[in-house]
Amino acid sequence: ALDTIVDPSTLEDGVYEFRFATVKDSWVGHSFPEQTLRVARNAPAALVTPSSVEPGSHASMLLSRPPAQCCSAWDWVGIYRLGSNERLGFVHTRDSTTPTVKLSLDQLIADAGLGEGVYEFKFSTSIDASPEGWWPLHDLGQVLQIRG
Repeated sequence: ALDTIVDPSTLEDGVYEFRFATVKDSWVGHSFPEQTLRVARNAPAALVTPSSVEPGSHASMLLSRPPAQCCSAWDWVGIYRLGSNERLGFVHTRDSTTPTVKLSLDQLIADAGLGEGVYEFKFSTSIDASPEGWWPLHDLGQVLQIRG
């Protein structure tokens, strides 16, 4: 678990990458390019695993909602082609009490008919909606690559 490596409460907001080294190759640093940790205490954060899949494979998201955006059962995560503002599909959290939820992305990918490409995720909730009723989008900083 991450908390056996570092106390997460000591990390500043930012994006962290995981690296490892071994004596087998003289302690050369190696990274896990597909795995990063985004720390944002006042913004939603997510981790998609795995970050690259074949069509029909399984993927999930661990979504963490901070107090300012927690919690409504109608909160949703949308999927978008990387760099696009056109939402291709969405999944509700269906949880109005737990700040951190695990979401299966399988049905979302299937329902949206997603093919080969790179996709990103955005979160929205009524909790921080504007007085006019607009639900702002929060970029989760996570991508999913679907390989053909």
